[in-house]
Amino acid sequence: MTPLIEGAPIHTSKSTVRIPSGPVVTLSPYQMVVWVTVAARTSLHPAAPSIPGNARRIPAVIDTGFNDALLLNERHLIDWLGLSTKDFPVRNELLHLFHRSLIKNPTKAGQHDLTTTEVTIPIHEGFVWLHRPIPQSRDQFSNLAAEWRHVHPGIAVCPYETGYPRLPLLGLRLFTDNCLRLSVQRNVGSSKPEFSVYSLNVDC
Repeated sequence: MTPLIEGAPIHTSKSTVRIPSGPVVTLSPYQMVVWVTVAARTSLHPAAPSIPGNARRIPAVIDTGFNDALLLNERHLIDWLGLSTKDFPVRNELLHLFHRSLIKNPTKAGQHDLTTTEVTIPIHEGFVWLHRPIPQSRDQFSNLAAEWRHVHPGIAVCPYETGYPRLPLLGLRLFTDNCLRLSVQRNVGSSKPEFSVYSLNVDC
């Protein structure tokens, strides 16, 4: 196995990260955060896609409860990456997303109701690279090149006005399709949990 991310800390209280050329973002406790670069797919089957020289990196949350590969909001492309959905060809596939939210109860003051809304999300062709921090770090990067990973069936992008997701989500399918192993642990004597991502070095 080859470690791609090794011993990255999982913060047990709120923390922040600054988006390069963008805002400061608050992270919730116990979120596993990695840094990714997203770019449009320029060829259907490239042998070794190269990361664009001017590409930006943004944080993404590993969400094993999300059963697809990569979910963004349109504002992540526009405000954080300086891109547009027009840069990403649309696939003939859709993601059906069930989004839960709290809304104020109009008849009971101070109470909220949990609602579930089905949203149909277009899927775009694109690439994703995982950036490699130095061991035991989240936001300090090594000199190792970012690792390209296959995104199938593509990148789902929610409309800007939905505000969802707040942060990009890396789902379980990205790990299974690319033969990646996610390890979460807390070492003996340590009060801080950490996570690692390994490539299994097999042909997926």
